[in-house]
Amino acid sequence: MLQDLDEQQIKDFIEKWHNLTFNDEADKVRKLERLQKAINSSKAIGSTG
Repeated sequence: MLQDLDEQQIKDFIEKWHNLTFNDEADKVRKLERLQKAINSSKAIGSTG
């Protein structure tokens, strides 16, 4: 469950997932940055307290 992961664990998870999922490097980087931005701005995901 993602809510049990700390910030670094979430970052590691999405980086590994993107590396396994996307073949095009530019597309991978764009989607990774977009997801990380969404996670960072999400009150439900990003808040730790």
